[in-house]
Amino acid sequence: MVDEGWDILTAGRPLCEFGPLLHQGWLAKRSLDGGVSTPEIDEMYRTGLDHGALGGKLLGAGGGGFLLLFAPPEAHAGLREAFADRRRLHVNINAPGSQIIFASGAAR
Repeated sequence: MVDEGWDILTAGRPLCEFGPLLHQGWLAKRSLDGGVSTPEIDEMYRTGLDHGALGGKLLGAGGGGFLLLFAPPEAHAGLREAFADRRRLHVNINAPGSQIIFASGAAR
């Protein structure tokens, strides 16, 4: 899947193809072990798909972290509404790559 993802991101293919690739990875990861997810995470993931996300994955480890959902801009409002009771962080894909982000109230 790495080669496919690289090709999507660097060969001028439509970026929307990245969402189903994330979904394929999510399904593969969940098939490895029953402890990869929880009913709550599964429900959140399904809610994301139901509201326009094309795929997603878990980020972080050890009983905490983030559920990343990949969605086209036209789905963002519905996702914000569906997850209004959750903390959300909007992210963008950018050329510089990963950067350290401090959320408001985070220790510095």
